[in-house]
Formats: sequence, structure tokens, C-alpha cells
Amino acid sequence: CDMPNLASSLMRAADKYNIPRLKSLCEEAICNNIEVSNAADILVLAHMYEATNLKAMAVDFIMNNLNKVSETTAWTNITTGQHPKLLGEMFKTLMERLKSITSPSIPT
Repeated sequence: CDMPNLASSLMRAADKYNIPRLKSLCEEAICNNIEVSNAADILVLAHMYEATNLKAMAVDFIMNNLNKVSETTAWTNITTGQHPKLLGEMFKTLMERLKSITSPSIPT
């Protein structure tokens, strides 16, 4: 059984037919199966269906594994203009993380 794909299909249906509990269960199942090979696809899915928890989890996973995720075809699809708004969000998140890492703390 390919759990992430099954859950993705179910989530699309749950969103279409407005079944929030099923959508939430699908988000949880997908979160538990996120890995380098599917992280970018999951990010797109979460973005398209306004699955905020799943999107936050995918963004966090991608930021923590950016070198490996950036080598996947799904990531290439995001960066070659198929999802410009999503790419902008990812860039903003990356910049915020870099700023928080590199900013010297200001003594009080």
C-alpha cells in the first residue's frame, strides 16, 4: 500500500467534498510519511489544498534537508516556474531562517 499517494488522493476528495475531519486525517498520514523523495510534491499538495499543518511540516522538512530535496524532480518543477507563489514563500522562509541564524543578538 502506497500510503502517501493514497492519502493524497483522499485529501483531494476530502477537500472537494468539504470533509474536514478526513482532510485532517490525510494530512496526518502524509506528515508521517514525508521524506526527501516526496517532500516537494507534498509541499505543492499542501499549498494547493490549503493544508496549513501539512504545509508547515513540509516547509520545515525541506529547509532541514534542502541540499537533498533540491536534487529531486519535484523541486525542479517548483523552481522552474510551475509554482511561482510557492517558490516566493520558500525563498522568504529561507531568508528569515538565515537572518535568525546570522543576526547577532543585541545586548540589553
